[in-house]
Amino acid sequence: MLNVLVVDDEVAVSQVIADVLEPAGYRVEMAHSAAEFRAIDEEKEFDLYIFDLLLPAGNGMDLVRHTRGKRKAGIIILTGVGSEIDVVLGLELGADDYITKPFKPRELCARVGSVARRATTPDRTWYQDAVSVPANDPDAAISYRGWTINRYSRTVRHESGPSPALTTSEFDVLTLLLGNHGRVQTRDRILDEIRGSEWAAYDRLVDGLVSRIRRKLGDIETDCNLIRTIRGIGYIVD
Repeated sequence: MLNVLVVDDEVAVSQVIADVLEPAGYRVEMAHSAAEFRAIDEEKEFDLYIFDLLLPAGNGMDLVRHTRGKRKAGIIILTGVGSEIDVVLGLELGADDYITKPFKPRELCARVGSVARRATTPDRTWYQDAVSVPANDPDAAISYRGWTINRYSRTVRHESGPSPALTTSEFDVLTLLLGNHGRVQTRDRILDEIRGSEWAAYDRLVDGLVSRIRRKLGDIETDCNLIRTIRGIGYIVD
C-alpha cells in the first residue's frame, strides 16, 4: 500500500482526495499548513505528495522545492483554473504532474496512479537483474556517447559510474531525445510524448527541463554537450 500526503489548507478538499484514493488502495494522511507538513515530514516518508500551492503562512512552491531536494517520491501540485504560471513554476521545481481544481475523481485517481507507478519503480541499475524483464529485450536500455539509460529501472548512468538524480519528467525527456538521436524533436512533440496534448500550452516547461538535464549531466561529464538546441524548433541529440 502506497503512502500519500495531501497538503491543502481546505479540509474539505483534502477529505475528498482521501475519499477517492483510499478505496483505490492508498493510505492517505493530511496536513493543512506548511507547519503541519514539516512536522509530519520529519517523522515519515511518503511515496507521493499532493501540494496545494496556496497555503496559509507558507508557500507551496517552497514545499515542492524542499521535497524534491531530499525525496525521490512522486509530487503532484494542485492549482486553480488558469494558473498557467503556477503550473510552469511547479513543474520546473520538480513536480511530476498537476491537477486543476475542481477535479474529477477519475482524473485524480488516474494521475496519482501514473505518477506513483513511475516514482516507485525499483532502482535497479541493469535490466538483466530484473527477472520479469528478458535480458535480450532490445528496448530495455539505450547506450549512446558514454551514457546508458534504462527504460525499465528508469536509471541513467555514465560510463565512468555516476548516475544523475533526474526527476520523472527529466528522465522522460532524456529518454525521448536519446531514443531518437539524430532526429530533431519539437517542443510540441516532447510535451505530447511525455504528458499528452493537455500540456501543449506549456512549451516553456520543455526549455526548463532541458536546462536542468544539461546541468545535471554536466555535473558528471564536464563540458557535456549531449543535447543541442535547434533555434525556434526544439532539441536534438546528435
